Amino acid sequence: MGIAAESKPVFDPALFNDPLAARIDWHSLRQGGASFRTRRLVQEDLDRWAFKPTPGALLFSLVFMVLGLAAIIVPFIGFFAGKTEMEWGLLIPLLVGSVFTAAGGFMFRWFTRPVVFDIRNGCFWKGRTTPMQVVNSSALKCYAKLEDVHALQLISEYCSGKDSSYFSYELNLVLNSGERLNLFDHGNLKKARSDAEMLGRTLGRPVWDAIQR
Repeated sequence: MGIAAESKPVFDPALFNDPLAARIDWHSLRQGGASFRTRRLVQEDLDRWAFKPTPGALLFSLVFMVLGLAAIIVPFIGFFAGKTEMEWGLLIPLLVGSVFTAAGGFMFRWFTRPVVFDIRNGCFWKGRTTPMQVVNSSALKCYAKLEDVHALQLISEYCSGKDSSYFSYELNLVLNSGERLNLFDHGNLKKARSDAEMLGRTLGRPVWDAIQR
C-alpha cells in the first residue's frame, strides 16, 4: 500500500559466463513484493514440487477478512438489537469493511494460487488450471516445459513507502527464449536462497544469484 519499488542491477551479468544472462532483463519482473516470506518450496511427492503459501501469508490475508467482516457485522448487530438507529453513518463501516474483506479475499486467493513443477510430465505452471485440463497447454498464461528452463534468476528490489521500507527478493524462471516467469517475491533472503538452490538442484539448472552477499 503506497510502496514504491526500486530495482537496479549492481553487478555484471557476465559473471555468470552465459550469453543469455547478458541479454535478459535484471530489473524486477513483479513490482512491490512483501516484507515477509509468502511462499515455501514443498515436495508434494517424488516427482512433484510446489511453492505453497506460508502460514504467515494465510494469516495476513485472513486478518484483513476478519477485520472487514467485523466492521460490517458489528454495527448491524447493534441496530437489530435496538441499541443503535439506522443512520447514514452505518454506511461508513459497511464500505470500509467491504474494502478490507475484498482485499483479504484477493490476497488469500493470490497466496493460494498453485505454483507447480511436475517432473514426471516435464512441465511447470502457475494457476488453478492445470495443463492436463486444457487441449493446448501453451495457451496457459504461465506455463513452460521444464526442458525450456535455462536458469533460475534471484534478484532484489528496495520497496519504500511512507510508513515502511524493506527489501523483497524475487525468484524467476529464465527460459531459453529469454522470457522470465515469476515464482515468488518476498522478504526472507535466507529462505529465498535455500528454496532457489533446492529447486536448481531438482531441475538441474543454475541459480543466477544477483544479490550482494
